[in-house]
Amino acid sequence: MADEAETIYELRDELARDAQAYEDAAARSLPTEASDDAEMIHVRVADDGVPTITVRDGWLSAYEPGELAGEIMATLGRLSQARLEAWAVGAGEALDVERRNTPVPPLSETTAGKVKAALEAEKDESVAITAMLERVLTMLDDIADNLDSGFDDALRKGQATAAGTSSGRSVIVQVAPSGDLRSIELSERWLEATSADQISREITAAIAMARDQTPPSEGPLDGTALAAYQRFVDDHDAFVRFLNGKD
Repeated sequence: MADEAETIYELRDELARDAQAYEDAAARSLPTEASDDAEMIHVRVADDGVPTITVRDGWLSAYEPGELAGEIMATLGRLSQARLEAWAVGAGEALDVERRNTPVPPLSETTAGKVKAALEAEKDESVAITAMLERVLTMLDDIADNLDSGFDDALRKGQATAAGTSSGRSVIVQVAPSGDLRSIELSERWLEATSADQISREITAAIAMARDQTPPSEGPLDGTALAAYQRFVDDHDAFVRFLNGKD
């Protein structure tokens, strides 16, 4: 039993160190700008994930009008790749850092300790335990029954986009809830007669319109059959209250 307990504590320490490493990696700065090879397209991503796209004068010497939208998306893809690579390097460096084990919290501060204290406070502990087990089983049955539909709903939310257009619909964009630009359509006839500055402004306006139509960021389970359990992830005390029949 002592060996098993030691293994559990070692696993806990390893997970805690890895979690800290990934947290440190996430806090590191990532590339925020990129340009195409011809340096006619410049993209910058703000902290909220929303891109700003600038088309430079002379772009028609590098691309045909029908190519510009694709080159914009390719430049955004280049920035995304650079950010992913930078994060991977940062994560690798963070994982290589020697870290002290975080102290094990007192039992009274853990979820298990709080459940134990709640049970001990009941007049009839055995009845309270039975009721708690029934609530747990009901919750597990609910999760099992709705897991597939909940996952499908969460996936659809992540794939949803909002549309934005410029005046005259010369620019049409689709933006994800995260702020990522998923697609862009540009009128070729309009591009041929419009300055680079105006193109940049109208793309920015279309993205802003799409962002205005994007619902506020929610938890991954919000709007799904499992939404009631999202709060347990965010608030462990709420989970304890649920188990104890107080919430």
